[in-house]
Amino acid sequence: MPRVSVIIPTYNRPGLLRETLASVASQTFDDFEIIVIDDGSTTPGIKDICDSFGRCRYYRQENAGRSSARNVGMSHASSPYIAFLDDDDLWKPQKLARQVQFLDDHLDVGLVHCPAEQVDEAGRKTGIVLGGNLPEIRQGRVFFHAIDRCIVKSPTPMLRRDVTDQVGGFDVNLNSLEDLEYWARVAYVSILGFEKTPLAWYRVHDHSSTNRTYDLNQRIYITRKLAGVVRPEDRSRVRRISTLAYLRMIGNQTERLSSGRIKHLFTAITLSPRCVFSRRFISAALRSRAN
Repeated sequence: MPRVSVIIPTYNRPGLLRETLASVASQTFDDFEIIVIDDGSTTPGIKDICDSFGRCRYYRQENAGRSSARNVGMSHASSPYIAFLDDDDLWKPQKLARQVQFLDDHLDVGLVHCPAEQVDEAGRKTGIVLGGNLPEIRQGRVFFHAIDRCIVKSPTPMLRRDVTDQVGGFDVNLNSLEDLEYWARVAYVSILGFEKTPLAWYRVHDHSSTNRTYDLNQRIYITRKLAGVVRPEDRSRVRRISTLAYLRMIGNQTERLSSGRIKHLFTAITLSPRCVFSRRFISAALRSRAN
């Protein structure tokens, strides 16, 4: 049994997938398996690319989204450690070795992650490091920090299989913010570990998740879902933090919301009545009046 299962969902990006697989094949740690889930690609050659790399298993499904593909990958994983990697991102050669050692040395930690250096579509460094600021909110018992921001950068996490068994899979009802919701659930049941050294490259391009517009309705869905999975004494705090994040999203989408802003403000009140005393609510309300 390999020690690490590397799960890579892919869709119509054979060229980038080849680069991603090459970065995994170049790891200094070699006790791993690669599981590629083709999410219904219409571009040919995905399986051939996977077959050209050793210990890479290929599975295909009808197009159902990245969350579904990741879940299928987990169902085929056989290792005690699981690492997720998107088909456009890259790992540095020491990534698996460093994180396996970290989890071996810290038996109380369920997930370890790190920052990622940003690169452009051609793989050129932009000089930006993502997921490295505020390390104090990225390690330890950090569930309440994980509610309103994605504290785990997508190319970097490795987690224990017993943690994924406990929290289940990614939510297939979400097509944005699915990472935030999943890592929040992980953070609720587990201690997070954090390495300050960037061990991955995060690629930014026209079709990357960085450029998605986040859906306010999905933020509401996450608020209600997380409030439903925590202990009763934590629910009010979950709703308050998540509603403030919702209000921040309202403030960031002024032009898109226009006349719909009042409706969203009432939704915020139903989620957490105390939010009416927050600066974010007052600011959003004043903008609504101005519009």
